[in-house]
Amino acid sequence: MLMKLALRNVRRSMRDYAVYFVTLTLGVAVFYAFNAIEDSRVLFEAQEGAANVFLASGASIFDILAQVMTYFSVVVAVVLGFLVLYANRFVVRARKKEFGTYLLLGMSPRQVSSVVLMETLIVGVIALLAGLGLGFLISQAIAFATAGLIGVAISDYHLLFSARSAELTLGCFALIFVVVALFNAVQISRCKLSTLLSANSRNERMPVRNPIVCLIVFVLSCLILAKAYAELNLDGLVYFGEHFRIATALMLIGTLSLFWSASGFFILLVQRLRGVYFKGLAMFTMRQISAKVNTAFVSLWAVTVLLFFSIVVFSTGFSLATVFSDQLEENTQFDTSIRASLMALDISDMEAVPAEQYGGEEAKAAAIQEVEAQRNEIHRLWQENGGSTAAYLKSLIPDWDERVTGSAQVDTWLANDLTNKQLADACGFTLAQIGSDDNSSMADEGVQYVSLSQFNAARQLAGEKPIELATDEYLVDNTIDKSTDYAKALGQKGRTITVDGHELTASGQVVSQSLQVSSM
Repeated sequence: MLMKLALRNVRRSMRDYAVYFVTLTLGVAVFYAFNAIEDSRVLFEAQEGAANVFLASGASIFDILAQVMTYFSVVVAVVLGFLVLYANRFVVRARKKEFGTYLLLGMSPRQVSSVVLMETLIVGVIALLAGLGLGFLISQAIAFATAGLIGVAISDYHLLFSARSAELTLGCFALIFVVVALFNAVQISRCKLSTLLSANSRNERMPVRNPIVCLIVFVLSCLILAKAYAELNLDGLVYFGEHFRIATALMLIGTLSLFWSASGFFILLVQRLRGVYFKGLAMFTMRQISAKVNTAFVSLWAVTVLLFFSIVVFSTGFSLATVFSDQLEENTQFDTSIRASLMALDISDMEAVPAEQYGGEEAKAAAIQEVEAQRNEIHRLWQENGGSTAAYLKSLIPDWDERVTGSAQVDTWLANDLTNKQLADACGFTLAQIGSDDNSSMADEGVQYVSLSQFNAARQLAGEKPIELATDEYLVDNTIDKSTDYAKALGQKGRTITVDGHELTASGQVVSQSLQVSSM
């Protein structure tokens, strides 16, 4: 009997349930589509050579996206839950008189709550199915959009349904439904019969808004938002670290305060505009407007928060795609590269560390001895192969000549008498302007330099023309956009520097030549 009544009510109250249905459908679709992005990797990994495009340093771009989407899905779930509760509250308020009639006819509050629960379940299941269908279509479009952004053509395309994303969506939906059901039961059980029957003639209680308080809160909210976006601009969208967390907290507080104070200003403005206030005068006109404004500012805040995170995720994803596609050719001029660093085997740093950190003097001495043994072994191999890494690898790989058509070795040296900080200061720059800081280990490290012959060998391997320099000239190689201005100043023709006792003059040439395969 109750189910029959619930089905009839759903058919008769389609207009009231439209807001709830649309909100839940769109929320489910977005939640499914975002979580299905990670599973779309199979479409790309099936393409020839696609793994080389996405895999870098053992991690896939889809792993990064999955991590970002996990955080974002939590936010979407919270905001979606709020919007569903808000839409459901709207439906319940619109039908309070109807619920009062049920009580007047002899139904118990528990039976009325059961009817509302069934109605919510019916509309929710339909919205869930519609949302999953819409999300499935959106996820296919996102797969093609992703392929276009990262420059990969999907030749072997097939429809892909993400069971994992569907399970997450069902779990989120079930949790939201339980919260909505409890909310409805509590709300109906607390209402008196007289309150339900007179619900259409009642307004929401309007809190008193002091204009001075609204002004103070408005100014503070603007300052908080300014601080939030200042924090966000400090690599907040790069690492999702401390600056991002601070910016997010400030954004939530600042936006809510902004809408709260703005709603108070709006009510005050309407009261001051006599031509508007007295037009079509009715007894409850002002209270009705105030009730709508006081209710709407919270929903506006929730939508704004959702937009904020949407922009963050979209801009981050778009930028990652740009990095991995537009700079792919520049960063992969060689099939592979091998890098070894003798700095990792420097025992001077080990000697400065207290013995307690090694577990005693004997343990420290053993560790230093092991590092010295490794250095001696590398030195021996270096001498036996004439300093050629290719010769050493060739002795280990019998079919080296068949596998490798060409190779180049570039030895990077560190200057003993010229640090990065000294060089930056001489050019009028700080290390912060070129991607580091004065307190980093980079500040006291020697400037890196390579020989022209090896540099030209790498350029020739990459298909570039060799560069000519006089014996006392240098050029600047820069592959980082952030330090472009610094590179131009350092390479300005006529500038002189001293590297390991040799005075060199800038040739005026600044090039961008990658010397190894890198992910960025």
